[in-house]
Amino acid sequence: MTWLPEGFVHPVHVPVPGTALHLRPICEADTPLGCVYIDPPERTGADGEVS
Repeated sequence: MTWLPEGFVHPVHVPVPGTALHLRPICEADTPLGCVYIDPPERTGADGEVS
């Protein structure tokens, strides 16, 4: 059983409306340690925290 609908195709580039930014899947080359934390804009530097 999967939570994605049958036939779902993962997007490789999604524009963020109203900005020049885009979203993309995280890949192995993004981190040499195999673990990625994303800082929300209101908590820059929070990736060092463990909750």
